[in-house]
Amino acid sequence: VSRACIKRESPDMTRVCVVLTASDERQAEAFRRELKDRDYLKSKGIVCALAVSDPNGARIGSGGGTLNALAAVQSELGVQSLIDTLIIVIHSGGDSRRSP
Repeated sequence: VSRACIKRESPDMTRVCVVLTASDERQAEAFRRELKDRDYLKSKGIVCALAVSDPNGARIGSGGGTLNALAAVQSELGVQSLIDTLIIVIHSGGDSRRSP
């Protein structure tokens, strides 16, 4: 993540959290292993990097995945984090469907 990618709307917003969504726990665990070894994330102001799966193996879509990601951030960093943290949600592992 470069500084060009992160435009802070407020000088108080100093924390960044990246959340990867996954379609199942196996994929989320693979993401966690990759994120664990990424020391450069902290050097870019990223205070947490999480990987979350769709709950109970259900396909919940990108809207449900976003809510699940926000709940994971709240659980990890607390309620205030939803206000003073830039949260970047990256959806992956879902069904990609395109209309012609």
